[in-house]
Amino acid sequence: MKNILALFSSFSPFPHFPKLILFSYFIISIFFSSPLFPQKVLFSQDVPNDSIIPKWGPNRKNFLSLFFGLGAVVGKSGNGASVLYSKSSEFSVGFNYKLRLTNHEALGLRLSYDLDNYRLKPNSVFDSSKSVTHEKEKIPVNALSLILYNRINFDKRRGNYLGHYLDFGAYGSWLFSIRHYSKDNINGTTVKTITSNLPYTENFDYGAYLSLGFNRFTIYSKYRISSYFKDNYILFKDSYKIPELPKFIIGINYYLSR
Repeated sequence: MKNILALFSSFSPFPHFPKLILFSYFIISIFFSSPLFPQKVLFSQDVPNDSIIPKWGPNRKNFLSLFFGLGAVVGKSGNGASVLYSKSSEFSVGFNYKLRLTNHEALGLRLSYDLDNYRLKPNSVFDSSKSVTHEKEKIPVNALSLILYNRINFDKRRGNYLGHYLDFGAYGSWLFSIRHYSKDNINGTTVKTITSNLPYTENFDYGAYLSLGFNRFTIYSKYRISSYFKDNYILFKDSYKIPELPKFIIGINYYLSR
């Protein structure tokens, strides 16, 4: 619960938050817009023995759904990163497509926007200013991600439902924005500092993906194999080598479908 509250409270100073709201609204509007979906066929409803099998649905040949995810940051961080795990989180929104191969196996891909928010203890090694103790300090990582996975379903007879399943695969992400944010209270004045275009960050990352599904809910985990930061980059004049942020994410997804 602390992670969830911390996630939404951390959005207020986030420069991309209005765009995220518009993006989410745009996706939902498109997904639930009636012109994009065929109208209900009364003939199929009135004739139960219709020989035409639908091609779209949770357990049909094709399945497209909108999903939302909320995760927690876990795993060890590098020396000096000083991550506050209870206030660090991931938020995801995007589309999931599944292609059924057999009753027990399917292939899928997910395209999503991910916001990984790493809350830091005050005056971490990422900060060049040591004159004040920050009230708040964090590194938000914005990414567009693509996950390719294989699905194994455990239910023999489940009808047109997702059922119980295991997904495993790999992901790659474009890290289009990584920033350093700090908030200070100096003599009663609130000062917020956002540093962008950081010279020590990478543009892409990749890793492994695993999830266990219960119909529309999934418990997922991601392990980032690559690094957010460039190797052997020295921070400022204190000869700090950049410590890596935690590489594990564990969370919950919920699939929406029409």
